[in-house]
Amino acid sequence: MVGEQSGACLEGATVQVVSGQGPIGQSITQRTPCDYWSWDGGVVFRDLTPGVEMTLRASAPGWTTEEKIVVPHSGGQMAVFIELSKSK
Repeated sequence: MVGEQSGACLEGATVQVVSGQGPIGQSITQRTPCDYWSWDGGVVFRDLTPGVEMTLRASAPGWTTEEKIVVPHSGGQMAVFIELSKSK
């Protein structure tokens, strides 16, 4: 999920696979509404290899762009929160 400090999702945020495994270059717009405290909304990448890292880039209009290295694990979904700040 891509959000701001309060844990709220950012409307129109996208997550792109920058490197590592997965569909490199693929960009997905997160589903809203969503929040850090629920499993609804956000972005889902499927068929990933556990233990193999990937770099994700999150962005949203009017907000900073952040990258995060993620290492998926086996056994169900894994929640990752990427926090953006207001652009100056």
